Amino acid sequence: MLSVAIEGPCCAGKTTLCRGLLSELGQLAVAHVADYADHVGGGRFLPAAVPSSLAEEERSLATFLAIEADRASHVRASASAWDLVLIDRSIHTLLAHCFGLDHVMAQGYFRLAEGILPSSAIPLWPGLVLYLDLPQAVLAARNRGKFERDSIYVNAAFNEGVRSYFQALAGRGRPRVAWLDATVDAAVLVAQARVQLDEWVGAGQRSMGRGT
Repeated sequence: MLSVAIEGPCCAGKTTLCRGLLSELGQLAVAHVADYADHVGGGRFLPAAVPSSLAEEERSLATFLAIEADRASHVRASASAWDLVLIDRSIHTLLAHCFGLDHVMAQGYFRLAEGILPSSAIPLWPGLVLYLDLPQAVLAARNRGKFERDSIYVNAAFNEGVRSYFQALAGRGRPRVAWLDATVDAAVLVAQARVQLDEWVGAGQRSMGRGT
């Protein structure tokens, strides 16, 4: 089952890109896995973005894994029916979030997440990550009150940490990480994402053809 994750900071246009790709890929059977916040009815129903302790973050990760299981249940129930699974924020969001928190306060959140998430059978791990890169200044301009000024999601150091996580992930080679410029027009972004998707699928087909 081919799975693609859309990642990036807040206000980068992840959900908009998902919608655009769903329309663009209309000839395929595409399963959409909604963003964590959208799935539960809004961010206010999610655990606190900044935990007060490692114990609280461990409980938060358990909550997110439960959400992960529920939001992807329709995919697992009929896996053979889908040509592609499009994930609006994948399990890498949780790892990147903890990495970003440690970039701000260095409390060991990422080590905790690394010890819990990769060993879980619940997450859908994408083979391709489309990372929407958005400069902090543009993020601030797009925010328009969606997040409070003291929110961790608009904190420059936190977002630098999140970006660093995906840079490190790209360096591993698996999953494949494609860097997209989130400042461009939505239609252009969809076109760029489609190119990356087609290249990834084509590369996979060539590998299978070589028997690797």
